[in-house]
Amino acid sequence: MIDIFKTKYSDWNSLERTLEAIGDNKAKGDAFEYFCYFYLKFLSDLHQIKKIYCPIVDNRPFPKHVVDKLRLEKTDYGVDGVFINNAGDYIAWQAKFRSGRAALTSRELSTFWAEAEYADYRLIISNTHILPNVAHKKTGHLSALVDRFTSLDEDFFSSLYQAAISQNIQIERDKKSPRPYQSEILQDIISGFSSSDRGKLIAACGIGKTLIALWTLEHLQADNVIFFAPSLQLVRQALEEWSAESSSPFQYLCVCSDQTIDAEVDSNNIDIGDIDIPVTTSAEAVRNFIAQPSNKKKFIFSTYQSAEVIKNALSENENSFSFDIAFYDEAHRTAGVSNSQFNIALDDAAIKTKKKLFLTATERLVRPKLSSKLEEHNLSVFSMNDKSIYGDVFHRLTFGEAIEKNIISDYRIVFTGISSSEYNKLIKKNVYVTDDDSHTETAQNIYKIALLKKSIQDLGLTKVISFHSKISESRDFANRLSAESSFGDKKTAIAHINGAMTAQDRAEIIQNFEDSELGVITNVRCLTEGIDIPLIDAVFFADPKGSMIDIVQAVGRAVRQKFGETGRLSYIIIPVLLDQEDEDVLSGAGFEALFNLIQAMRDQDEALAEWIDSINLAAAKGRIKGSSSVPGKVVINLPTELNTSDFEDALLLRIANVNKNPTGTIGVGSKLGKNERKGDFTRIFKTLCDYTPIKLEESLIAPTFEIITDNPDAIYTSKEIRINNNNVSHCKRVGFLHEVERNKYQLSKLGLLYKQGHISFLDALRNQFLLYREEHKDGILFPYREAISFMLEIKSLNYVQFLYSLFSIQFNDGKPDLELAISVAKEIEAAYPNILLTNEANKNEILKDLNSRYEKAFSYNNVWTDRTTAGNQYRYLMRHIEIFDECFTSNKNIFLIIKEKEAFLASLLAESEKHINKDYGDTLWVK
Repeated sequence: MIDIFKTKYSDWNSLERTLEAIGDNKAKGDAFEYFCYFYLKFLSDLHQIKKIYCPIVDNRPFPKHVVDKLRLEKTDYGVDGVFINNAGDYIAWQAKFRSGRAALTSRELSTFWAEAEYADYRLIISNTHILPNVAHKKTGHLSALVDRFTSLDEDFFSSLYQAAISQNIQIERDKKSPRPYQSEILQDIISGFSSSDRGKLIAACGIGKTLIALWTLEHLQADNVIFFAPSLQLVRQALEEWSAESSSPFQYLCVCSDQTIDAEVDSNNIDIGDIDIPVTTSAEAVRNFIAQPSNKKKFIFSTYQSAEVIKNALSENENSFSFDIAFYDEAHRTAGVSNSQFNIALDDAAIKTKKKLFLTATERLVRPKLSSKLEEHNLSVFSMNDKSIYGDVFHRLTFGEAIEKNIISDYRIVFTGISSSEYNKLIKKNVYVTDDDSHTETAQNIYKIALLKKSIQDLGLTKVISFHSKISESRDFANRLSAESSFGDKKTAIAHINGAMTAQDRAEIIQNFEDSELGVITNVRCLTEGIDIPLIDAVFFADPKGSMIDIVQAVGRAVRQKFGETGRLSYIIIPVLLDQEDEDVLSGAGFEALFNLIQAMRDQDEALAEWIDSINLAAAKGRIKGSSSVPGKVVINLPTELNTSDFEDALLLRIANVNKNPTGTIGVGSKLGKNERKGDFTRIFKTLCDYTPIKLEESLIAPTFEIITDNPDAIYTSKEIRINNNNVSHCKRVGFLHEVERNKYQLSKLGLLYKQGHISFLDALRNQFLLYREEHKDGILFPYREAISFMLEIKSLNYVQFLYSLFSIQFNDGKPDLELAISVAKEIEAAYPNILLTNEANKNEILKDLNSRYEKAFSYNNVWTDRTTAGNQYRYLMRHIEIFDECFTSNKNIFLIIKEKEAFLASLLAESEKHINKDYGDTLWVK
């Protein structure tokens, strides 16, 4: 081999500089041909190379069968090499080195295209970024450009060096073996498949799910395999990794339908014309591949969008072919409404597979309510908790567990803010910002750039990826940040990247980013999946990301680390504009982004969940002030003019509430059966009825009084006026009917007034509520009088207070012990002023404390849901006493007495007390 390869290089850039320094163009071209020959040999499994020929390396012309097949001229061919793959295809290639990575012209390639016309495929290998547009229109066009070379690792260059000094191009590559955590995952998958034909691997980003899939099929000795991924980029990555690491050779077919790039969606992909391996869109090609006899394993790699091609190929297969196993990469993309192309891959009837493994970092679950609504419109829904489709979770490795095992780095969520006054100063300084609404994006970017620069300086960041909601914003952000001159002498690389760019352009941006001392790449969602990117320090969420899946995928970029590395911290940065004029400083899109991020990560990280649980308990106890000193994963970075301590306390209180439970937590009340709603407590406190006043009149009272006349002497049997099981009894409970004999009723004075229209139902009910009594063997209870007296003392009431105090009231010496009930309610308020914030993780601890304090045996269901008998009493009591002239109000499930109405309520109690021992239904105190 050529002497320049006897120097050991670490990467393509250093070798490229050496090639550029060769003065003689022929010598330079020959050296690059040698390199390309070795490149193909090194990746011979990927390219399925059976035979390879290169005259300049072999030092002899092409053999006759190659010349005949390609109909080559006997002089200069314009073809630098040919290889024959396992399918028998002849692939001609030409090597073109360009100093400065200059673009190739169609004229420079025309001779090659003409000479290689009869090859099955034509591969252009060059260190340029882009080929002329006409190249993509050529049938059988393949390309391996500079992005392929910049991605080569030290293993490649070490092999190149060894081949040069030994003059032997026999390449042996070491295979990877599972790391301990990968072995554990693998064992669980194999065990799962022993009893089920499908299952899920839910694992943090960067743990090697693609390799685990390969080891799985090898353990299962699967011969016919299909691998689905959402993009051609991911398909090729999986194919290259499997080709390098497979323990035995295999044949493969790549299936990818034609795709166009949606610039606004900003998906990361590679065009079919930018790929270096053959790709088909033909169902017939798939059918032929499956039918072809072979002593090797057969793997099909397909995008989800091409699943219909697979389906069509198999539908005409006479032998009812079935894959041994199917892998679904980024499996969350298959969930959702069934009209998606992605769902076809799940269809057991269309694509038969003996086993299925779904791989993702984030399950996509469809809420039952949404699922039901969609089904009403004849739309089926795929949710990853549907075991009939996705199976059980064979193994789950959360971010938190991966951090604990040192597989990925730990992280901090950095909340960084700028005050509205500082923001206004920045805008005034910037002459490019006008009052036009179209410049809002620019104004927003200016303050976000300021906060990113501050974070870079404060945290010592060197590599950052920022995420935006629009490509226009992302591009403007990069341009403005790049124009800043405040990064000193650092070698910077600041650029925008999007899915409409060529793979080579994206690769160059990423390479510059990697080589820089300070690198920032802005994007929308291009970098969330499907692209290898160097280790980074931070992700910067310039705009809110609502999708939990997108958030986790983006964070996954930041937390990757080299195997065995320790002590590394990654940062997730949320910039926020703090409006000093707004009473609720915790409002705005930035806070929404923060809470969404925390929620997404609490579902993935047990340590973060435990921290949230701790501040939630502190919040429930009213001790949030100062609890910011509790070690946590949220870092608050505020402008100096704001009261940091007060802001931190307010923010922690909001986190304790908004992020208190894992996503998808179902309240215990919605899970209770009918019998479970009854408490195990014998009570004396009961309201007049379990109806709201309006419903009581509409459903029971008014229909009964349509039957009853205004004759005060008329007697009615229950059968005569019975409408349903409740109407007669409730007319009696309200005091509109007297039972003169068993099952015989007569109008009361109040009932007659109501029938004749002299009193409204609500006025009659106000009259009766303060006279209504419940008689027990130990005494008499006036529930509404006690409730109003109770509220006059405690001022506010939540359900838990009600349960342990008023609902639990007992008699003492023949009288209800109202003082004890008031004392209990006040004690609970003092001990747990924010008890309704309590999350699922802390509820048992507080329940145990309250039961111990007040010698009760309430169950979890009694206390933590109001969808019980006690809960019904609480709600109906509140609705009942609200009819007293707007004396009460409610706010977030807390019932409040209006201070200005306290004297009025006291006067009602005093006035009505004169009538409490008179005949119920025959006395009127309401004026």
